[in-house]
Amino acid sequence: RSTLFPYTTLFRSNLRMQSLALRIPALFYTGQALEAIMFGKELLAALDAQEADSMEFHETRVNVEFNLSQCLELQGYFGEAFALVQRSKRECLEEHLHYYLPQLIYSEARTSFRKGDVDGARKMLDIIIPYLDLIGDAENAAVIRGWTQRELGVEL
Repeated sequence: RSTLFPYTTLFRSNLRMQSLALRIPALFYTGQALEAIMFGKELLAALDAQEADSMEFHETRVNVEFNLSQCLELQGYFGEAFALVQRSKRECLEEHLHYYLPQLIYSEARTSFRKGDVDGARKMLDIIIPYLDLIGDAENAAVIRGWTQRELGVEL
């Protein structure tokens, strides 16, 4: 039975959509990984069935895709996570939501690495870290540098 049935009519409210999107990481980080993934997939399907075209709607869908991809990655479903990140990147480019791209590219690099594409991951990280430095996002640049050093054994 769908856990979304009572929620699908609530998508008229952006605040309610965003609240539902936050349920994915909330479930995941309270030890309910399977429920988070199932809920995320159902929520994404319900969003896909909507015909809304507002910026807030697209932002919410990108957040759902990203949150779900993170859960999938952490559970070892790298192929599914990678596909969701790719989808989310396309939507960001089509809808001019460029501010999400650094985190999506970092996620794409991680899933590429976990799928065995070390060179592809390195190329993405070679681009995103200098970009974050350029825009003054030292905090995220440091997080990604740390991951790169731990996982790839290189300093960027």
